[in-house]
Amino acid sequence: MAVDENAGFETRAIHSGRDFVGETGAVTPPVWLSSTFEYGNPNGFDYTRSGNPNFRLLDRTIASMESAEFATTFGSGVSAITAVVSTLKSGDIVLAEENIYGCTFRLFAQVFSKFGVEIRYVDFTDSASLEKIAENDPALVWIESPTNPNLKIIDIAAVADAAHAAGSELIVDNTFASSYLQRPLELGADLSLVSLTKYTNGHSDALVGAVCTNSESWQEKMVFAQKALGLQPSPMDCWLTMRGAKTEAIRMERHCSNALSFAEFLENETDAVNVLYPFLPSHPQFEIAKKQMLSLIHI
Repeated sequence: MAVDENAGFETRAIHSGRDFVGETGAVTPPVWLSSTFEYGNPNGFDYTRSGNPNFRLLDRTIASMESAEFATTFGSGVSAITAVVSTLKSGDIVLAEENIYGCTFRLFAQVFSKFGVEIRYVDFTDSASLEKIAENDPALVWIESPTNPNLKIIDIAAVADAAHAAGSELIVDNTFASSYLQRPLELGADLSLVSLTKYTNGHSDALVGAVCTNSESWQEKMVFAQKALGLQPSPMDCWLTMRGAKTEAIRMERHCSNALSFAEFLENETDAVNVLYPFLPSHPQFEIAKKQMLSLIHI
């Protein structure tokens, strides 16, 4: 079902991805648990590892929510990370934010280092780090904003410009911000990676990840990785995440409102030495957070 590209976030989250329902009139698509599909069906499905209606519906919804041309869903956020890193070759360098997600660090350090992929770390909140992109000539620049767990805010547009000037590409892990608060592709990133397990699903009952892009080449690589490496999500988990996406906006508004109130309380009413929350004026990157995150906190 096509949704007007000018529709708001909530409309796109609720009404994208309602195809393949046949003549039933179902307003919520079912779960297609079949591992195999009859040859010659109109949508070209054959084996669920190679594609399933629930995957495709979630792909379309997440792409719309991220303002992306394409999205590919995976069995978890780490599966999505694996899909991206699997496109690298021996000798490639990844230049990453030093406060990177622990599982991403482990994957590079304990798995892909054995295959000759090297990762180097810098503090991307330091403007001098932008010069290091050209110096290191990385295949990928890898950042998160906000970072996990220190909530550093990185200027995505500035890093994207520097990466592209150096002939590199930028991936942004958008998990902590969510598609509701931030759309990295609109800021110049080549890839936006999201663990949908967190805010999109929102009910702690499914594992799903996604990689979003406007590049046909990257999309082909992601679809290949999903099939060839067996990184596909479960149809049921996709269905649950589609359900969760419908309420992501209202949940994120409440998350942010509560978090800001609690951060202000800690900062003003307790003896806390340092309170790190991006929408507190005391946060070191407060102005960047205001610029690139679509907050409804009225700051």
